[in-house]
Amino acid sequence: TFLLDIKTGSVAKTAGPQTAAYAKALESCLGVKVDRRAVVLLNEVGDYQFRRMPDDHDWPVFVSALTIHNWRSK
Repeated sequence: TFLLDIKTGSVAKTAGPQTAAYAKALESCLGVKVDRRAVVLLNEVGDYQFRRMPDDHDWPVFVSALTIHNWRSK
């Protein structure tokens, strides 16, 4: 399954970890196995850019950021 995240404006550095989190949510909630992730950036004139998110480290980065957020919130 291919996960696409549609963006406008710009693609932040956090897009990789964000799409990895979406993929894990789909797998745990719906049983959908995501094997490829990408971002489609739309602009105001109707053009687009397609960017794959192939980094296997995106999920551990997301978990680390979430852990720090939760720690700081205590």
